[in-house]
Amino acid sequence: MGTDCNARFIVKKGMTARKAVGTVDTSEFAIAFFGSLGFIISLGWEAVNWLWVIALIIGGVVAAPIAAWLVRMLPAQLMGVLVGGFIILINVRTLLATWIPIEAHIYIYTGIVIIWLSGILLTINKMSNARKHDHIEHRQNVS
Repeated sequence: MGTDCNARFIVKKGMTARKAVGTVDTSEFAIAFFGSLGFIISLGWEAVNWLWVIALIIGGVVAAPIAAWLVRMLPAQLMGVLVGGFIILINVRTLLATWIPIEAHIYIYTGIVIIWLSGILLTINKMSNARKHDHIEHRQNVS
């Protein structure tokens, strides 16, 4: 849910990356809490594998500051391309497993990665050109 909603908020709603991540994280907490409560009520405490619970908590604690730092450092356009490509890369597995012979998977994954990297480079180039244009325009206005 997180990466999909973050990208949607940033691209469609025009939210800043910080606000999108904060909004989604807050909603994810409520969903995770009540989802966990439902599992515990229906399965009972005995069925909970506490090793997995601890691993997920540690992973969240480690990932949260890294995500906060990335959101602050990366421009929203670049983050949208990174997150969008990651979503496609992860979810294409389901489509491939359903319709495409396993021998072709490596070629399809390679093609997706090449297109994704091209999109990342194109976005970086576009942002760099826009920054140069803004710098030149600012110098002309100052003169």
